[in-house]
Amino acid sequence: MINPHDFISFAERDIAGTDETQALVNCLTNAKRAIDAQVDRVLSALGFSVKRRSFKRRFDILRDIGVVAPRIIRKVRDARNLLEHDYVCPERKEVEDALDIATLFVLAIDRVFLLFPLRTYVYNEDEPDDIKFVPSDCLLIEFKEEEVSPLFNVDIRRDSETVGSITVDASDQYFVPIIRLFIAI
Repeated sequence: MINPHDFISFAERDIAGTDETQALVNCLTNAKRAIDAQVDRVLSALGFSVKRRSFKRRFDILRDIGVVAPRIIRKVRDARNLLEHDYVCPERKEVEDALDIATLFVLAIDRVFLLFPLRTYVYNEDEPDDIKFVPSDCLLIEFKEEEVSPLFNVDIRRDSETVGSITVDASDQYFVPIIRLFIAI
């Protein structure tokens, strides 16, 4: 499968091409593909269906889970739409900007998910600040990458014992808020 970084590499090679029009067209197209591929990659990894969703809806989901999707990305889409639908060749500056925007977006999203925790605790602030173990009274929330779809296990702990447990998957109303919490961490 071609990943977002591959499309960035293609775009970098494209912009250096000798045929100016071909270089601009291919670079812009690959920059836009890099953005789309990164959005789909993240949403799929988190268990969201990306098939048949509009670009706007996919970006709405990113926003809902707490990932900043800069409005400047719209410039890349607008330039690509002019190319694809009105056959207008983009200008070099516009294409260079698109490549920079795509590169920064892909790297920023990579960074968010490189630091994505696999577990966190929600506990009373009266617990000591230097907790190096599971707090005695807390919610223990763990991200699990299951074969079918990722999910969160939420354990309710009292006096270091699990007294309740629930599983939250993509169909649950608490799934998006938990992802927001993990991304904020």
